[in-house]
Amino acid sequence: MFESKKNLNKPYQSHISGDIQRAYALIVVEWIKYMEHLKKQYPYLYSLAVRTNPFDGKAKAEIE
Repeated sequence: MFESKKNLNKPYQSHISGDIQRAYALIVVEWIKYMEHLKKQYPYLYSLAVRTNPFDGKAKAEIE
C-alpha cells in the first residue's frame, strides 16, 4: 500500500503508532494469560516457552 513510511504525513504516522501500541499491549496481556495456562496444564511446554521468551532478545531453547 505504501512504498515507504517516510511518505506518510505526521498525523497518519502518529495514528499508526497509536494503533501499534494498543495492539502490542493487548498481545502482551494475551501472552501472559497463555503462559499462565501453560504453567498449570503443560509444565514442559511452559519451560520451553519461558526459555524462548519473545521479549528477551537473548533467549534460546537450550538449557545451559
